[in-house]
Amino acid sequence: MMPFLMILIAGAAAVPELSQSQQQQLNTATDDSSMLDEAAWYPLFQNVLSWEGDVRPGSMHPDYKAIFADPARFRGQRFVLSGMFAGVPRDRRSLKIDRFARPGPWDGKLEQWGVLVQRNPDEVVVVCLLDPQPLPRPGTAIEVVARFYKVWKTLDLRNVPTRFLVFVGKSATITAQAGEKGLTALHIVMPLVVGLGLIWLILRKSVAGGRTEHRRTVFRQPALDQRETSVKEPEPLPTDPAEALRELSRRGGGKL
Repeated sequence: MMPFLMILIAGAAAVPELSQSQQQQLNTATDDSSMLDEAAWYPLFQNVLSWEGDVRPGSMHPDYKAIFADPARFRGQRFVLSGMFAGVPRDRRSLKIDRFARPGPWDGKLEQWGVLVQRNPDEVVVVCLLDPQPLPRPGTAIEVVARFYKVWKTLDLRNVPTRFLVFVGKSATITAQAGEKGLTALHIVMPLVVGLGLIWLILRKSVAGGRTEHRRTVFRQPALDQRETSVKEPEPLPTDPAEALRELSRRGGGKL
């Protein structure tokens, strides 16, 4: 019993709850608006900046369908989000948000990440991070502890009005793959394969659908920012699947 109580106490110290005034201000958030920078999200900034240590204890796993259906019920609650880094938001070459209506310690720090949390159908959420680590490559498996902010309506890659769930957290954790022993040809080309797959998914939806409202989309693959070194782009893969596999095997020295 004693170790369990110690875990609970440590978790409570790591993540303070929102105060009554903070929750009241957060509850003024306007769902399905195109504006992110509302007075409602600053209490989340203040709370998240105070997080220390392991913030997973006490965090819930989200039911995305339920949050979309009743966002006010879940506003401010803390969740563990698991998925793949999905890239840079639309019309931005940088993840960083530079201008805020209210200045504070978040200036020059907050980044806006897309996380692919569900496949078939695809589901991307937006996570605003106040202490992000170096940018991972698209397709990297990550985990984020974050509080729910609001439903944000903006345009997706095809200029279709789309609903996103927006969360605020401190940083992300890159989750290790089972059996990973080092950099191989598969690790090098996998981001490219993931990117091609997401592009194919976008093109398929563009052909199949009209300009109706969606709540799911994928972000475009970002250009490398200053924290990443430039690399030579690999030669395009053959369009035939069998030829593509043979080419991947050739590039990996027959190890794929």
